[in-house]
Amino acid sequence: MYRVTNPRYRPRSASSQAYHVWPARLIGLVVFVGGCQVLLHSLLARFPTEIRLAGSILPFGTLQWHRPATLLLGFLLVYLSAHLYRRRRAAWYVATAAMTLLLALHVHHWRLALAPALLLGLLVMFRSDFTVRSEPKSIVRGLLLAAGILAVAVVVGAVGFELLDRRDFGADFGLAESLVRTLRQFSLVGNQDLIPLTRHAGWFLEGLSVLGVFAEILAALSFFRPVAFRVTTLPRERQRAATILGEFGRSSYDHFKIGSDKSFFFSASGRSFIAYRTVSNVALALGDPVGPEEESEGTISGFVALCRENGWTAAFLMPEVTLAYQRLGLSVVKIGEEAVIDLDRFLAQTVNKKYFRYVRRKLEGEGYVVTRLLPPHSAELLREIREVSDEWLSLPRRREFGFCQGSFDQDTLATTPLFALRGSAGRMVAFASQVPSYRPGEANFDLMRRRPDSHWAAMDYLFQEMLGTLREEGYATFNMGMAPFAGLAEGSPSSWTEKGIRELAERVSWLSSLKGLHQYKSKFEPRWEERYLVYDGGPISLPRIGLAVARAM
Repeated sequence: MYRVTNPRYRPRSASSQAYHVWPARLIGLVVFVGGCQVLLHSLLARFPTEIRLAGSILPFGTLQWHRPATLLLGFLLVYLSAHLYRRRRAAWYVATAAMTLLLALHVHHWRLALAPALLLGLLVMFRSDFTVRSEPKSIVRGLLLAAGILAVAVVVGAVGFELLDRRDFGADFGLAESLVRTLRQFSLVGNQDLIPLTRHAGWFLEGLSVLGVFAEILAALSFFRPVAFRVTTLPRERQRAATILGEFGRSSYDHFKIGSDKSFFFSASGRSFIAYRTVSNVALALGDPVGPEEESEGTISGFVALCRENGWTAAFLMPEVTLAYQRLGLSVVKIGEEAVIDLDRFLAQTVNKKYFRYVRRKLEGEGYVVTRLLPPHSAELLREIREVSDEWLSLPRRREFGFCQGSFDQDTLATTPLFALRGSAGRMVAFASQVPSYRPGEANFDLMRRRPDSHWAAMDYLFQEMLGTLREEGYATFNMGMAPFAGLAEGSPSSWTEKGIRELAERVSWLSSLKGLHQYKSKFEPRWEERYLVYDGGPISLPRIGLAVARAM
């Protein structure tokens, strides 16, 4: 969870932020190399038995204390280097403390103290570039970090075996044997057949055992932190967002803001939130903030500040009010139009036109029936809709979508109102699921699926009957969702960005196929409302944002 610390804060620009990324990444790489060097030195260097720390104010006077401390600090720096590379503020604090302690441990030898002193100076000099406060959300990233930590420990151990003198164990070790010996030492198996012939050899085996335990602890921490976040923290935040949504929700897309793929940014008061997902360093927010209207601009400003601190590009998909974003210096571009059906007009005029009269007469004559199904649903019904959905997904270019709509989830559908179309034999051939819209008087839907062998007008008949039922229940409008790229660059004036998006959509086949949505929805004679993408970083950010949207969907 994040909070706005100062709504009036104006962070550095996106271009300035990009300029300040490279020092942190360079420091991360240098710390990684330095940590590996410290590891190998602590394992292989033949220190004298007694270490005199003349003038030191810290109680480091024995070999037994000095070596394990240096070993652990070196591996801690290797672990922290990945977080420093990602500019994490907490890693900067820990690395600074570790480097200070390492400097104190080597104050007796200026050559050994030189590298920690230089790295400490770099950390202090570029401290303002370590601003990332993001939480551990990616289980995959945590797993990769855990694997990387263990891999570094194994490689360091194997290199250590390779570099040992023959006098230490009375044998030379090849690369394959070194890897096996290291893995055995890291595990409970051990190397009972190895007899240390020198004090250094004995320390080397002890040091590998200590390194193995420490590496396993850090690897477990790296993996289980994001797991714990998803299991404990995120559900609490989602419940809190749902409470705010119940009081302040006002958008057709608000229902999808508490989906399992969303993270949450909360305002300083805790009464507003933004639902977002990070993809390829783009923080993609769905719609406007939810909360009191007077907090909206401050919440947007805080979210953009967080994104810039974390090196993300902020983007808002389909906000309904763009003025606040423009006041904050964000760019706005039209990306399509949303179809909203006036139910009174549809039932009084549209449904009586030739096409819909033909559809009704044709399907009713063939024995098709639309039924309203209220939850809870039986296991048999859920099995039927699963069959319909699986057959629909088997069609070319059909796949599950996300972010601004739901995907097939049996547990969710078990508690969702459904409209089902059945043929004369009682077999379900199509269905649509109803979800809440937080716009007053508006009905909304999510999934619409049909069998490939169903009648070509099956969905039209299903929607026709569904809209009539919803009007009887008191709804005034029905949201049919957005038609991407509809109406781009048709008005005057149009930005070159909007014209460029239109040209791209017409030339890329899978994008141009989306234009069929506008044609399909037009037959219901809706009113069209413009929808926008609001983003930070200027037009140069659009390609990356476009790819992030494609991945999120």
